[in-house]
Amino acid sequence: MILYKYATFDIGLMVLRSSKIRFTQLASLNDAFESFPPVDRVYTDDEFWTIVGRTVDNPSKLQDLLLDFADQLFDRLSLEQQKTFPKPVFSQYLLATMNSNLAKQGKSFSSLLKEIAAVEKDTVISAAKTELVKQVANSVGVLSLTQTPDDEKMWSIYAQENQGIAIGFDSSSPFFKNAFPISYRRDRPRLNMNEIPSTEKEWNDSIRLVCGTKNETWAYEHEYRLALPIGVLEKTGKLDSRNNPIYVCDFPLDTVKEIVFGALTGRDQRESIVEASSALSSKVNFRFVRLDTKDYSIHLEPYDVKLPG
Repeated sequence: MILYKYATFDIGLMVLRSSKIRFTQLASLNDAFESFPPVDRVYTDDEFWTIVGRTVDNPSKLQDLLLDFADQLFDRLSLEQQKTFPKPVFSQYLLATMNSNLAKQGKSFSSLLKEIAAVEKDTVISAAKTELVKQVANSVGVLSLTQTPDDEKMWSIYAQENQGIAIGFDSSSPFFKNAFPISYRRDRPRLNMNEIPSTEKEWNDSIRLVCGTKNETWAYEHEYRLALPIGVLEKTGKLDSRNNPIYVCDFPLDTVKEIVFGALTGRDQRESIVEASSALSSKVNFRFVRLDTKDYSIHLEPYDVKLPG
């Protein structure tokens, strides 16, 4: 099966010349829902208290937490106050005073923090969920492809208003072994983040759940995706229109099997694409979009590279 990537002329030419293609974070995709992955819950009440207990009931971790709190208060002092009370002196005095006052009330640092946690539990869980959603949206890069190289709407949206190209890749290549079709539906799936994937299969299942479902209004795209963790991708040093980093990945040159020119792709642009394709290690089939003269349909016709039209 051939899977196609619509692209502007400039991006298509860069892909062919560099054999690198962008994998886009969910946070940068054009479907707003994908910027907010469907994380169901971060942890249960029992798990929340287990996490709190691991901190406040552990003397070493509790000490680190209190010293961090003291450091934050010290940083709010004026320069003159900081000179009068050096940080070690200030921290020791503050914690000793707090401990003495708590002892008079029959309390300890540990019990106080648990009281605070009980009051702020919902706020903490909500904040953790918000941060986790943000992390998920920026931790996975996806390569969006389609089975359909002759869709008028996609040529307009993704291929520079018919002036770009569509690159056809051989999906049987090992590079695309984990590509999966998008499921189109009305309801959103839910991702339980309590269960961290520990195997490749669990990772792939989680990925399909997070970025393998879209609203049925997108069904015309017949989309397939290949997803990779951001950590294995190459950071270009450039930012996209949303100020998110742009990541790319090398792909095997012999996976390119077809190139389709848009109905409005210029002669010079087509010749540049043909020239760039000559370096590929496999034979490439060229086609172009022909607009029907009788109705609003488009047709893909063979393109003779020896006789550019």
